[in-house]
Amino acid sequence: MIEILKTHDGTLRRLDAVESGCWVNVCAPSDEETRWLADSLGIGDDFIDAMLDRDEISRIDKDARGQAGPCRCRLSPQPRPWVTR
Repeated sequence: MIEILKTHDGTLRRLDAVESGCWVNVCAPSDEETRWLADSLGIGDDFIDAMLDRDEISRIDKDARGQAGPCRCRLSPQPRPWVTR
């Protein structure tokens, strides 16, 4: 499942497409969704493999400018809602 989210006026909203400053939430992606991540967002196969690895350590990667990149979070068998404050 893929959700595209962005905070607007203090409220977290779902978007239909990726835009600057948004969050792409991925939970137990299908093969089609992992292809979309690679093709549309340029996320490398090695990163996708690490994201799907149950033993991967949760962390947020940052580029040289300090901007947050993809976040690796351990997958759970049951999707859980996340609250951002």
